[in-house]
Amino acid sequence: MSVVDYSVERLSLDSLGSSMRDICYQCHFGRTKKVTATYVATHDGMPLVVPAVPAYSCDVCGAMEYDADILRELHHLLRQHKAAERNGGTARPVQTPVWLTIA
Repeated sequence: MSVVDYSVERLSLDSLGSSMRDICYQCHFGRTKKVTATYVATHDGMPLVVPAVPAYSCDVCGAMEYDADILRELHHLLRQHKAAERNGGTARPVQTPVWLTIA
């Protein structure tokens, strides 16, 4: 008599292969591909536009998901800017484009 192991491995996106990882989180039908896009938001009532941000775009519904690490870095820079303003620093809104270097 043989023993059968019925334990189930925990599924992760990496273990599912690229086909499952590329399915759109929004419509669950389209496939996402890596693109660069302009990130547009508001920060303290001011428009914030960051060009060439890594993102994933769905080929069916067009949903855009931005790279989480880049957005975390962007929000960190904005918090530093706000703290400098609060402490009487010379921080002011940036008038020229700011380019984030992506390693």
